[in-house]
Amino acid sequence: MRAIVCTVLSLVVSASAGTWRDDFAAERMSPEWTGDIAAFRQTEGELVGVSAHPVLTVPAIIEVGSDRWREFTASVRVNVVKPNLAICSKGGIVVARTKGSAVVFAIHPPSKRVEVFELYSRELLLMRQSDLPYDRWHTLRIDMNATSATFYFDGSRVGSLQLRPSSGPVGLCVEDTMDTRFDEFSVRGSTVPDYNGFGTVDAGPDGKAAAMWGDLKARR
Repeated sequence: MRAIVCTVLSLVVSASAGTWRDDFAAERMSPEWTGDIAAFRQTEGELVGVSAHPVLTVPAIIEVGSDRWREFTASVRVNVVKPNLAICSKGGIVVARTKGSAVVFAIHPPSKRVEVFELYSRELLLMRQSDLPYDRWHTLRIDMNATSATFYFDGSRVGSLQLRPSSGPVGLCVEDTMDTRFDEFSVRGSTVPDYNGFGTVDAGPDGKAAAMWGDLKARR
């Protein structure tokens, strides 16, 4: 009986979870995105971010969601194609942007590091050395619960952090880059609504639209 009850509860929790996703396949960004919109554009089925100040390294951030998003899994594919000053050239995910706090999980090719740091203080929280040549795709994933976050780089666990109870939107961040690309962004959790961004191609009755787009992305 206990096994049956646990199975039923598991199915209920799974069924209640929603997924907000965007594959950036359309010609324009979904209006759900807010923040430094001018620093981002969609092209060739990808989201391109540029933060190219001639002297300073200034992050540009866009985000989706609300302060009700909590206990979710967020993931994205990211590719730092071209640096700017090649000092802080980064691309990554921003989470827990509540009460003046934000955590960034990013790849940093100039230092060959995968980094987790506090956005405002720039305190380095977690780090892993990795071969990070420019113009190569990587996958970042964050598993958030009420008091901690676990970070994964290309499917491998980087580490975990204890966080004060928080909830909030999920963002994408670029810094000191002429061209950083994002693809296959998704956030899944019990407080996250189902949403397919403008960039997500739905299959028609014959399934051809999805097949064509899947084939195009597979060739990259």
